[in-house]
Amino acid sequence: MGMSHIPRSDSKFFLWSKSAYPYATSQSNITRWKLPSDAVTPELEAAYNDWITKYPVAINVETRTAASITAKSEARHVFEPDFRKYLKAYVMYNPNVNDEDRRNLQLAIPDTTQTTVGPPTDAPTLEIDFSKRQKHSVIVKNLDGKRSKPANAHGYEVWQKIGGERPLIDDEFKYAGFSTKSPFQIQYPLANVGAIVWYRGRWVNSKNEPGPWSEIVYAIIG
Repeated sequence: MGMSHIPRSDSKFFLWSKSAYPYATSQSNITRWKLPSDAVTPELEAAYNDWITKYPVAINVETRTAASITAKSEARHVFEPDFRKYLKAYVMYNPNVNDEDRRNLQLAIPDTTQTTVGPPTDAPTLEIDFSKRQKHSVIVKNLDGKRSKPANAHGYEVWQKIGGERPLIDDEFKYAGFSTKSPFQIQYPLANVGAIVWYRGRWVNSKNEPGPWSEIVYAIIG
């Protein structure tokens, strides 16, 4: 599953981003998809606003200059990779995102044809490196203690609970993101320093079918 439907031309990308970004970052969908409250960073929001502002200036015959065209290109160069990263981490492989959501975002819909490859059967092992200030690196390992994925796993999901007591039910966890490589890194705002974060994860295959959960681990935001 990929993002092959994202337009290439500036004009079509502009129209798509004006629809896709508000949809993907709306509070109602962030809640429904169980994303962390800080999934939409100030930097991503600023990059979107910069792109949305500078593109119309660059195509308007009355305001179009060499400088405005350069500014437009630079704005897309910043916004597009950041938004793609957001979609990959929080939307594409999120089990709470449905096919209607993906159609609204013009993202590829997972293949539902039958396959002989089932969901992963092993649970990963999670270790947290919290040696860097305000940053956690979630190290995900297989049964051999290595960071390589099991044969039938495409990647893994990380879920978290920030603050409070050890989670007792599934609904206490929020979806933190997906990755195909270990470690999974999370940068926390200054306001979260001193809070405990509870983590768990699971392997998923190429059809987004999950395996069993890991043990719950935790670390302090330093």
